[in-house]
Amino acid sequence: MQNKANLHYLFIIVVLIVLAACSNKVIEKKELLIDEQGWNRNNKFEDQIEIDDTLNSYNIYITITLNKTYSLSNLYLFVSTYMPYNNFIKDTVNCELAFPNGEWLGKKQFEKIINKLPYKMNVKFPYKGLYKFEIEQAMRIETLKGVKSCGMIIEKFN
Repeated sequence: MQNKANLHYLFIIVVLIVLAACSNKVIEKKELLIDEQGWNRNNKFEDQIEIDDTLNSYNIYITITLNKTYSLSNLYLFVSTYMPYNNFIKDTVNCELAFPNGEWLGKKQFEKIINKLPYKMNVKFPYKGLYKFEIEQAMRIETLKGVKSCGMIIEKFN
């Protein structure tokens, strides 16, 4: 009987360890909701976050939510990062959203396709202070139809 009790406690400990290891370490999550008119290139995602920790690493993801009326297989973005001490980085990011056969990548939920795309993985913020992020669509189309939201998630790296 004692072996069953020991196994029960061991099982509970293992479950707690697994849950703790899988815990989400999101420190920032924000999105820009886009109306039915579409994503105009002048409509930018913007977020600011105060960073106090320059020792730990982080993962930064871009989130894109589409509906099935989006007619392209990818999405180009300009991602700007404004850092303390007037440092600035601007990246051009190509987000692949569909396989060559047209099947959507990402998580399908009813009529939406939700993409969580790695942007910067296992990175350290070089300075303490306020960071500002901007994301703008960089396609040749002035207003993109079918994009429902764009956002960013910053998580502590495990």
